[in-house]
Amino acid sequence: MSVDLSSEPIMDTGTQHFCVEVMKRLDIERKNGQFCDLILEVGSGDEKARLKAHRNILSAASPYFYKALNSNMKEKIEGVIGLEETSKSIMEGVLDYIYTGYVSVSEDNVYELFAKADYFDLPALKSFLSNFILKNLSLSNCVVAYYFASKYQWEQLIRGTRAYILSNFLSVAETDDFLDLSCEQVKEWISSDEIIVDAEENVFEVVLRWSERDESRKRDNFRDLFRHIRFIHMSRDYLFRFILPHPLVTDNVECSSAVLNAMKSAFDGTDNSLFSQSPRNCLKTHEDAIVACGERRVFCYLPDDKVWFELPEMINRFDSPHHSVSVCHGKLYVMGDRKNVSGFIPSSGVVEHFDPSLRQWNEVNIPDIVSYSSAAVTMQGFLYAVGGKNRWGHNPLCTVQKYNPDTNRWHKVCPLSSARSRVCAVTDGSYLYAVGGIDETGQYLNIVERFDPRKNTWENLPPMLARRANAGGAVIKQRLFVFGGDSNDNDSCEVFDHPTNMWSSIPSQDIRRQPTSAVSFKGKIYVCTTNAGSSGSKKFQVYDVDQNQWEPCTFPVDTYELYKLSCLRVSKNALSKYRKVSK
Repeated sequence: MSVDLSSEPIMDTGTQHFCVEVMKRLDIERKNGQFCDLILEVGSGDEKARLKAHRNILSAASPYFYKALNSNMKEKIEGVIGLEETSKSIMEGVLDYIYTGYVSVSEDNVYELFAKADYFDLPALKSFLSNFILKNLSLSNCVVAYYFASKYQWEQLIRGTRAYILSNFLSVAETDDFLDLSCEQVKEWISSDEIIVDAEENVFEVVLRWSERDESRKRDNFRDLFRHIRFIHMSRDYLFRFILPHPLVTDNVECSSAVLNAMKSAFDGTDNSLFSQSPRNCLKTHEDAIVACGERRVFCYLPDDKVWFELPEMINRFDSPHHSVSVCHGKLYVMGDRKNVSGFIPSSGVVEHFDPSLRQWNEVNIPDIVSYSSAAVTMQGFLYAVGGKNRWGHNPLCTVQKYNPDTNRWHKVCPLSSARSRVCAVTDGSYLYAVGGIDETGQYLNIVERFDPRKNTWENLPPMLARRANAGGAVIKQRLFVFGGDSNDNDSCEVFDHPTNMWSSIPSQDIRRQPTSAVSFKGKIYVCTTNAGSSGSKKFQVYDVDQNQWEPCTFPVDTYELYKLSCLRVSKNALSKYRKVSK
C-alpha cells in the first residue's frame, strides 16, 4: 500500500536533516513504485526480477548509471538497464545505500556488495563495506580479505588487512588460506621487513611448512623462498642443528651454500658484510652505526638519525693519526702507538678491543712487530695488521699478520713486496688491498697491492695517481676509493675501477692532503680528515658514490686529532645508556 507523503511536510530546518529526510521519502517512493522512471532488470532465469528506481537519483550517485542514461543507447530511450549478473538481493542493497547511505551487511554478502560497488563506481559504499570487513577481520578471513582488496586496488582495505596479517603473521601462516597461497604470494610476505616474528628462525619454519604442503613445492619452490630467509640473523646453533642437516637444504647446493656464506659473513666483520642484510623491524635490537676513535675519546654516529653518542674512553691514549681501527666478530679493535705521559713520544704499541655487549674495553696480547703504525683491516673473520714499524718505531716492515679472535693467536701471512708503514688497508670481502705508505727513506708511495687469502699471495695493481700515506680508503661496487693522506702530489681523492684497471681523480671537496680515514656505510662513504684550522663540519663528510657528490655532516668535537672510522652494530639498550652529544 502506497504512503501519501504530501500531507506530511518536512519540519526540520537543518540542511543535513532536511536532505536526509528528502532521501528517505524518495526511498519510500522507490519501494512504492511512485514517480519511478527507470527499470533495473536483475538476475536471470527463475531469479530474474525488475526493480524500479529514479534515473535522476542513480545518475547523480553513480558515474556508471550517468553514462548509461546519457548515451544514445537503449537504456536511455527505453528506461531499462539489464543487470543479469547482479542478484536481486545485492542490487536492492546497492539501491538502499544510494538512497539512504546505509545497507545491511553480513559476512555472506559483503564481498559481493563490494564488487558491485566497484562496478557501479560507488567509492563511498566501498569505504562503508571496507570498515565492516576490517572490524570483522580474523585469522580465518584475513588472507582472503587482503587479496580481495588487492584485486580491487582499494587502499584502505589493503592497508588494514596487510597490517593485520603482519601483526599476526605466525598464526596466519598456519591457516589453510595461507598454505594455499602461490610461491610468489608467500615470497611477498617473507621478504617483508614488517612481518612480526619472534625470531628469524620462525621464517624458515613457515617456508618449511608451506613447502611440505605439496610435494611438488619441495622441488620447485623451496629454493626460491629459501633465498629470502635472513640467515645472518639466526643463531649459530640453529643453523648447525636444524637448517644445514635438513634434507631440503642438503639436497640443494645453492641452499646449503647460502647458509654457509651467511655464517661466514656474520663473523667476517667487514663493512659491507656487516650491514649487507638488515633484520626484520621487529627484531631490530641493534643500530647500524659508525664509530670514530680519536686519541682516547670514542664517538658513535647513527647516520639514519643523524645523532652522535659518546662511548666509553679507550684504556690507552693512542698516537693520532698513526692508530687504526677495524671491527672483527662484532668487536671494535684499535691498534697503534701508545703515548707516554708527556703525550708526544710513542712508548709502546698496543691493541685493545671494545665489546659493545659488555660496554667495556680490554687489551689484546700482541707480538712485538704488530701495532706500530700498522694498518688494521678485517677480512673473512680475521683481523689483519699490515705493514708498520719495528718495536722501536724506526724501521718500516713488510710484515703482514692475521689475528684469530677465537684462539687469540696471531699468524704470519705472505709479506708485502716492500717494507712500509702508514699503509691504507681495505677489503672487498674477497681481497685485501694495501695502498700507499712510507718507505724506509721517508718517501711517500703510490704502490697498490692486492692480497688473495686463498693463494696467500700479493699482486701489484696499477700505481695511484698520487703518492700518499695515512690515506682513507673504501671499496664499493668494484671500485677502490682513496681519500686524502699525507702527500706532495695534487690528487687528494681518486678511484680505481677494476673493469678498466685504471685510476682517475674524483672531486675532492674539502679533503686536503692530510691524514684521512674513510668507511663505507650502506652505499655511501664517510670521510674524516684532520683539516687543521677548518670548522668541525668540514672534518666529517659523506661522499655519494652514485651521485659523485659530497654532503656535509656534523662532528661532535673540534680537534686537530684524526678520528679513525669503522662500522659497528650497537644494541639499542647499550645506546640508551650513553650520552647524546651535539656540536
